[in-house]
Amino acid sequence: MSNEMSSREIQFRHANSGDLSAIEDLLRNNDLPTEGIKEALAHCLVAETQGQIIGAIALEPKGRNGLMRSLVVAGDHQGHKLGTALSSKIVNAARLLGIERLYLLTTSAEAFFAPTGYRVVEKNRIPEAIRDTEEFEKLCPHNAVCMMRDIRKEPIHATNDLLQMQPTVPGARLWAVSLKHTMLTCFEVEPNSRFETHSHESEQITMVISGVLFFQVGQVIHRVGPGEVMAIPASVQHAVWTESEAARAVDAWSPIMAKYDSGQQQG
Repeated sequence: MSNEMSSREIQFRHANSGDLSAIEDLLRNNDLPTEGIKEALAHCLVAETQGQIIGAIALEPKGRNGLMRSLVVAGDHQGHKLGTALSSKIVNAARLLGIERLYLLTTSAEAFFAPTGYRVVEKNRIPEAIRDTEEFEKLCPHNAVCMMRDIRKEPIHATNDLLQMQPTVPGARLWAVSLKHTMLTCFEVEPNSRFETHSHESEQITMVISGVLFFQVGQVIHRVGPGEVMAIPASVQHAVWTESEAARAVDAWSPIMAKYDSGQQQG
């Protein structure tokens, strides 16, 4: 492998229960604790090549704070910026969850994390929810350095592997990316699904990517096909549905729709 990581050779994805054993083996082989990784699996990312997991990193969300933990890279893949790539992805994953500050503990990697925006903080200044994690209370030695990174003003680069469709509403799946005042969602709506007449304080602009969405505003029904846009002002009553085929659409919202916001849901 070259000194630079090849995106064609390595794929990133969310971990699943079938990955647990391989992640634990990686951690053991690098003298890192395995305790707690099973519980953190829902917010764990892995890097793999040719079906083999060669790196992992996990996040423990605690409201607007998060604990970054279990960063590990297989020995023969170290030195190729894979750890940097995993660290960057977990920051973006944290931003998607509405996390504002990331914390970590390290005994040997302070020089690795410092150039990426982490700074050393005193342990007595760490939020209680982070101090109460197993990583802080039991797993890391007393001489471990605590570092913090404020990510509130950082941009979000939501790559495909981070944009997971979630069954947030009946009849549809979606992902959402939001800042303080603006949100973008992508919906996959099942055939013959209907969202009854409703309104919301957010302005909504919908662009259909595939299939057809029907919008009823008052007595008028609008058939919105691929490449077409429907813009609905705030507080306007409307219904939305599909007929015999599924539809995929992106929506811009302002202000954000809290019910679709991952940060609001996990916080």
